[in-house]
This record gives sequence, C-alpha cells and structure tokens, in this order.
Amino acid sequence: MREHTEGVFDAIKYCFAHLTDFSGRDGRATFWWWVLFIVVLQFVLGLLASIPMLIQTLGAAMDGAQAGADAAQIEGEVFEAMGEGFGATAYISAAISLLIIALIAAAFVRRLHDAGFSGWLALAPIALQIAAIIGSIVLLEQVAAMFAAAQNQAELQAMQADLMFHWSSICGWLAILFVLIFGIMKSQDGPNSYGEPPAT
Repeated sequence: MREHTEGVFDAIKYCFAHLTDFSGRDGRATFWWWVLFIVVLQFVLGLLASIPMLIQTLGAAMDGAQAGADAAQIEGEVFEAMGEGFGATAYISAAISLLIIALIAAAFVRRLHDAGFSGWLALAPIALQIAAIIGSIVLLEQVAAMFAAAQNQAELQAMQADLMFHWSSICGWLAILFVLIFGIMKSQDGPNSYGEPPAT
C-alpha cells in the first residue's frame, strides 16, 4: 500500500519521489494536490518567461514617450515590441509545457490505475499537449505579425479571439479536459490489477 499523504506538502514530496514510477495507484487527494503544485509552478515559470518581453515592451513605451509620440503611436510601438519578443517567450513556454508533461505523467498514470484504467490512456492527453506545443510554434510568425499589425487593444483582442479556435488551442484544452475527467474518477474499492488501494 502506498504511504499516506496528509496534505499538500506530503503529496508534493511523495510525487517528487515517484516522478518515474508508473506502477501502483494514487488517490484523488494526492493527485490533485500535486496538480495544484504544478499549476502554481507553471504560473510562476510563465511569469518569469514573460519578463524579457515585458522589459522590451516597457522600453518601447518609454522610448516613444521620450520621443514625444502620442498615445496611439506608443501603443503601436508597444505591440510591435511584443511581436518581436514573442518568439523567445513562446519557445520558453514550450519548454515549460514539456516540463509539466514530465512532472505529471507518472502521477496521472497512477491515478488512472487507481480508477481501474490502463495507464496507456495517459498517452492521449500527452499527445494532445504535444500537438498544442507544435501548433503554437508553427503559429509563431503569425502571432508576431498579429502583434505588429495591431493598432490598438481592441484589434489585438479580436485577433487573439480568432486564435482561441485554432486547432492547437483546442488540443491544449482537450488535454486539460481529459485529465480533469479521469482525475476526478472514484478510486476502485480494494485491490485491483494495478495494486493495493492507496491510503488516501
């Protein structure tokens, strides 16, 4: 039987210790505490990844203000700077996404086992997320051009709304939905073909 995990810190410690362990079973509490940690980690890493682009856009705004440009010109220069900095940020985001896949894979397999499903099902959200990553890289030039072409916030928001329905975005949302659906499923009572029930 897996060791008992009392709360978030025990679950994080346990999942770090079992990053490459694709056998056995994990209960919902252990899995979801781990997912919460990963979501927070992804948010923090995403903020750090956006710092270079933020510095570039602030620099463009300050340069425009010092040159006496009006608000519309400054906004255009800011969007252009965002487009220039988007490429590096997108590649960093792709690397973060691959890290997240590596962190969650074994825990999700154990959660599938606990609900009585084959761990091979985990390949579905992994494949969807990798497709989303590839799609976002393919879109790099288009998104950079979108930022450069936008003249104001309303135009940029309209362009971003169009991207929400791009196949890569849909793949990313489907991967999340898959993990949510299978992650909340009830544990099978008693032992199953994947081992003893988890303590939590």
